Amino acid sequence: MKRILFPTLLIATLLAGGAVAFAIWRSTPATVEDFIKEAQKAYDEKNYELARIQALRAVQQDPRDKKARFLLFDAYSNQGDLMNAAKQMREFLEYSPDDRDATLKLGNLYLRDRSAYPEINKMIAKLLEKNPNDVDALLLQGNVNAGLRKLPDAKDDFAKASSIDPNNPAALVGLGTTQALQQNFPEAEKAFLKAKELDPKGVGILYSLGNEILETATPRGVERGHEMADRARALDPTRLVTNCINGMLNLAAPTTDEKLDERVAARAVKKPDADKNLVTVLNYTMGLVEKAMPYLMRLRAVDKRTRDSYAAVDVAIALAQRAR
Repeated sequence: MKRILFPTLLIATLLAGGAVAFAIWRSTPATVEDFIKEAQKAYDEKNYELARIQALRAVQQDPRDKKARFLLFDAYSNQGDLMNAAKQMREFLEYSPDDRDATLKLGNLYLRDRSAYPEINKMIAKLLEKNPNDVDALLLQGNVNAGLRKLPDAKDDFAKASSIDPNNPAALVGLGTTQALQQNFPEAEKAFLKAKELDPKGVGILYSLGNEILETATPRGVERGHEMADRARALDPTRLVTNCINGMLNLAAPTTDEKLDERVAARAVKKPDADKNLVTVLNYTMGLVEKAMPYLMRLRAVDKRTRDSYAAVDVAIALAQRAR
């Protein structure tokens, strides 16, 4: 009996000890590395809400952890919460003001808000002061100049980036875009084809004909849109074509080529700040009616001013939202 009882007690003791050890292990607080590992796993599985939660826990434990901050930034960005995404980079840069990657992430996010361009330019100046040949900083500067319609400067930025790194598809896409905007279509086509050759899968999920262009409301603009869409498909039938049209802008735009030409001519003699003021008022108004925008975009009048241009493309994108 004793021989049977002793092994039984020994096994029971070991099991109890193991249970206690497991309970202690379970109660041990997770480390920053644990949270980051779980956040990365969730992010890779496209579970951005869980990734956000786990990355936030890591940041709460260590606000200076770069990987945790970047994961949280990416999770917020994929959820469309750009304000909190920007907040993560701003807070991280308070701890690491010279971090190049964080500066670039924040700068590229700010591109969505034209009022943030002066702040982006400060970031760019800081990066280029350290390294005048920083390709990513030059690309960011090119996008800012393109957004400000400083097309010659933007072209120079993208051309310099491309000369430093000839195998950079983003530099070639930026160069081609500015060349197209300057009506230099043969050179733009060369840049786009070279970019596609370098990165056939990564370049251009969609080919975009433009972004908030007034001409899309006029007969000439509609015709040009069809020509550009047909050309894009001829060059690459594997990609869809889109055009980002601001329905509210089209609603206020001239409806004939002649009226548009008159407006363009009048703009040439206006003070430089006049268009900036108009854009500021328009953006402010759009911000006020943001929640109502999905309903406004379905108005028959908006449909009438956009449908012919949308008919040229495969994917209709309505209104480029800017957020910061």
